[in-house]
Amino acid sequence: LIKLLKNLNRVVLTYFTYLFDCLLLLKVNPDQDVRNSGNALDEFLKDSLGTSFQGLISTKKKNECDFSIDFLLQKITPSTHPSIKILVVSWITYIESIHELNLISYLTKIIPMLFKMVKDITHDVYQSGEQCLKKISFEIEIHYEDLSETYPNVIKDIAEIIIKQCKEPEEKVRISSFEWLAMLLNKYKSIIHFYINEKD
Repeated sequence: LIKLLKNLNRVVLTYFTYLFDCLLLLKVNPDQDVRNSGNALDEFLKDSLGTSFQGLISTKKKNECDFSIDFLLQKITPSTHPSIKILVVSWITYIESIHELNLISYLTKIIPMLFKMVKDITHDVYQSGEQCLKKISFEIEIHYEDLSETYPNVIKDIAEIIIKQCKEPEEKVRISSFEWLAMLLNKYKSIIHFYINEKD
């Protein structure tokens, strides 16, 4: 399959949901060789998707970059296999690194899902959730000024989500949410300080 699809990035993008569902079957197979094939397909799909998006963006056809984050998020349920949860988070992390795709409008869906994963009893699952939350927090911190000006409602909604998570009984969730809250408060403080100095 990989050999057939090599250098056919637009085909991969068109049939991505079908290919991803096939990938899910490979990732939960009890046979290690089958899972290894799944790992190879996973890397191939990521490379193909990244190349497809870069090609569309470079030719100013950004509106053709139709990729459904909702499709990925729907794969996570309470009964989802741990390997699938980790796979979905790895895809969110990967897509988040393609800055031109701009995930900001999806963060109010992604962040609560990641906090749920932090509660997971499987170490690799909650660790992947924590790492993804840290990466998103870091990106928001770097671009906070632009994001708060362009997407003020989204930033406000994210702050409300974080405050809600601070009240969770699970210690791992509280630690992660307080780290987020500290970042947001530091940003609020720096902006207020800037405007006060500007007026002076």
